[in-house]
Amino acid sequence: MPAQDSAVIEASLAEPERFAELFERHAAVLHRYVVRRLGPDQAEDVVAETFTRAFEKRHKYALDRQDALPWLYGIATNIIGTHRRAETRGYRALARTGEDPVAVAFDERVVARVSASGTRRPLAAALAALGKGERDVLLLVSWGDLSYEETAQALNVPIGTVLSRLDDVGVEPVRDLLGRQGVAIYTRDDDGVRQEVIIDPTTFDLLGARRVYVGGVKSPDPYYSGLPEGEVITSRARVSVGIVDEAGDLP
Repeated sequence: MPAQDSAVIEASLAEPERFAELFERHAAVLHRYVVRRLGPDQAEDVVAETFTRAFEKRHKYALDRQDALPWLYGIATNIIGTHRRAETRGYRALARTGEDPVAVAFDERVVARVSASGTRRPLAAALAALGKGERDVLLLVSWGDLSYEETAQALNVPIGTVLSRLDDVGVEPVRDLLGRQGVAIYTRDDDGVRQEVIIDPTTFDLLGARRVYVGGVKSPDPYYSGLPEGEVITSRARVSVGIVDEAGDLP
């Protein structure tokens, strides 16, 4: 059985070459996470810097934490923070074009097809609108697959801060147009229209997106001002091989 990460780190204090075992275990998943946040061009350098910093700080590692991945995610997230403008530009580009850098980098044909249909665009727009703290927490939980406690460890913040930042994002239970239970991450525009991205609360897979009129503002557009509050303007659901615009219809 392979040694726990903490044992490898402890051994590397006397045998530095042992630290390479952590790279072999975790570099691929960290690379995928960085690609999702910054695109493929900078991912290799960020991952390399993550492990360089981790090696330099390994003597400070809490050896009672057997899994080092949350620690590595935290280092990577701090480095990503120095590229915040590039990250936001990437999300805005995805919101405009629908081209997902993960699909481009890994040739994920199904993801590429879904991306081209526009379902991922509202997700990108919502991520671009988030503050750094809220975005870090949300993406470590969803794309990094960390628990709330692991996310708190990664960011070196209390777990209450993690929960507070998730609350700040704007999250509530909803059902998509196929009737699946999900969680909506939302933002609201100047017309009183809420842009919702619906994800599976367990797997964080993208289920779809919709636009809902919630009011609260006096819109100059008579179309919006004439809608009843809670009116669903558009709704799309993601399925395994395409997009459903209305239940049962594939474009």
